[in-house]
Amino acid sequence: MYKINFSKKIIKFLQKRNYKFREKFISFFEEISANPFTEKLDIKPLKGYKKHYRLRINKYRILFKIIDSNTILCYDADSRGSVYKMRSKN
Repeated sequence: MYKINFSKKIIKFLQKRNYKFREKFISFFEEISANPFTEKLDIKPLKGYKKHYRLRINKYRILFKIIDSNTILCYDADSRGSVYKMRSKN
């Protein structure tokens, strides 16, 4: 079981969304905490980054990184076109 940490940017992103979207987001990350490589969700690795992945929920993309064997950092979320802009390699 992985522990999931959320950045301030993710918390702000969720506060702007409706209740139904937040519930879906939480259920997806509960599933990711059990297995981040599940094939039930639309998760793909980010090209050029090690241990960075994206989760697709409708038109939104949520970026997360597997830090170690029991921690995941969810660090960015936005619409499809905006989430990948202005990123520095970590």
